[in-house]
Amino acid sequence: MSGALELGRPLNDAIGLALQRNARAMLEPAPGLAAGIPAMRALAAGFHEWSDIDDWSWAARFGYQVVIKRGAGGKFFRSLYADFLREAAVSVPELGEALPAARMDAIADRWCELAAVLKDQSEREVCEPELFQRAGRIAGDLADVEEAFFSDALRVAERLDSGAAAQPAAG
Repeated sequence: MSGALELGRPLNDAIGLALQRNARAMLEPAPGLAAGIPAMRALAAGFHEWSDIDDWSWAARFGYQVVIKRGAGGKFFRSLYADFLREAAVSVPELGEALPAARMDAIADRWCELAAVLKDQSEREVCEPELFQRAGRIAGDLADVEEAFFSDALRVAERLDSGAAAQPAAG
């Protein structure tokens, strides 16, 4: 056994397909699935109601943990996606130019900002409804910037796909 990984397609094609699938899942999740940008918008719209929850402190703490502690070491998995973009750009240099990983790093940092607000709320003796409202504003902004990012990612992936289709098959 050589240990070499064999892909069912060229690496560049696999990268483009991964970008496409992830972007579509974020922009248009499967019907009935609370995921992607629509779920982020719903979360943003509902944050103001968290102050009405009996155990608002626990809800805030759990929200913080989901983003930081349970979100693959922080930043709600966006740091992992930024790493993917960096590695993919080695094989597909135009990807690094069109969809820089630093853009996803900035999104990841905003998730940390949201988590910090929730952590702050969770440590208070008395609920501060303004903190949940601030969390909602940050989540709404995140939905906007992620929608723009994944819309761009989809365009880049489609451009990569059409470029691959235009190239003659190696033989």
